Amino acid sequence: MKTTTTTQYALDKRRKRKDGTYPIKLRVTNNRDDRRYATGLNATQEEFDKIFSPRPRGDYKDIRLKLDEQENRAREIINNLHPFTFEVFKDTFFKHEKTTNNEVFALFDKYIQGLEEQDRIGNANSYRNAKNSIHSFTRKKSLPFHSVTPLFLQKYEDWMVRSGKSLTTVGIYLRSLRRIINLAQKEGLADPTNYPFGTDKYEIPSPGNTKKAIELQDIKKLYEYPLPENSSRAYLRDLWFFSYFCNGINMKDIALLRYSNLDKDTITFRRQKTRRKNRNSKPIIISVTEPVQKIIDRWGNIPESYDTFIFDILEGNPAEKEIKSKVNNMVKRVNKAMQWLASEAGVDEHISTYTARHSCATVLKQSGASIEYISEALGHSDVRTTENYLSSFNEDTRKEMAKRLSNF
Repeated sequence: MKTTTTTQYALDKRRKRKDGTYPIKLRVTNNRDDRRYATGLNATQEEFDKIFSPRPRGDYKDIRLKLDEQENRAREIINNLHPFTFEVFKDTFFKHEKTTNNEVFALFDKYIQGLEEQDRIGNANSYRNAKNSIHSFTRKKSLPFHSVTPLFLQKYEDWMVRSGKSLTTVGIYLRSLRRIINLAQKEGLADPTNYPFGTDKYEIPSPGNTKKAIELQDIKKLYEYPLPENSSRAYLRDLWFFSYFCNGINMKDIALLRYSNLDKDTITFRRQKTRRKNRNSKPIIISVTEPVQKIIDRWGNIPESYDTFIFDILEGNPAEKEIKSKVNNMVKRVNKAMQWLASEAGVDEHISTYTARHSCATVLKQSGASIEYISEALGHSDVRTTENYLSSFNEDTRKEMAKRLSNF
């Protein structure tokens, strides 16, 4: 019996993404058996129809040309397979894809695309910023993996510092590059003997964290400063204090809290920041104290239905891009309001949403709580992370400890 193998593009409607698009797959059919292969592209049904219209225009034309190139390569592989098997086709087809990623910037793009497909928009933007920075440094279209040497990394660090960037930023960008190099080695794209990071090679700078905590007396000033009830500033201050009272919960997790997370005197949730990395992470359980309940009573959405968000930051079932946009906007509003409040209340410190989390940890520490307890309260998987959160003791404590050294 003569075998026939055909190719055709289709939308994989089994997997609808949060932005309403579907993955575009290359469907290969052999004797009524078909398999679908990822192209790395997504589209709505309307966009898909425009891409495959008789005369696509603009961006749709560019996408069509890219897809036609992939399909032509697939057909060439099929024509050279005797007999045809899906296993050999897949290995040959994606081996080509592998070689096209055989340099730093291309693998950056592939990794960023994967993050975006998982709706990890913040991480995707961070990797894109790192790639653009390194690209500006090299001023080249491509960067072979073997060119990333300890000397290259040191020159990049020096260039960044001369450009006015902090070592913290350098560290963030180079940790992204290290992830790409590690991925390249895992995929067999880079020589492990040329690994540029580590002891006696290049070590990514890790400057000590700037302490962001404020003292308890300053927290009291912020809490007791008179503001008009039901005002915007009162609402933004209450969101900051909700974070402080609730184990330093961050703004994204606050925005995503629903009444289903609230059960009598506890709030139970999983941190969005860590749940992707660790699906078995422990839930954080917060005691609903009187100040927390008052904030919910003042600003909580009504009616208090099971699936309703507690606070009026998000609504419905928002996509990840919408969540990020609205949360970022709320963070800016809270930071601006709290900085104004600090000035008015006589608190000579920079106040932000981070301050609430760091202050929560520090106050617990100074109250005698163990590192293990604080780590669990903050939702950290490693106590070393918690230790970085804890600010140094205040000036009075340092003076008292110094006096003890001469207390013969």
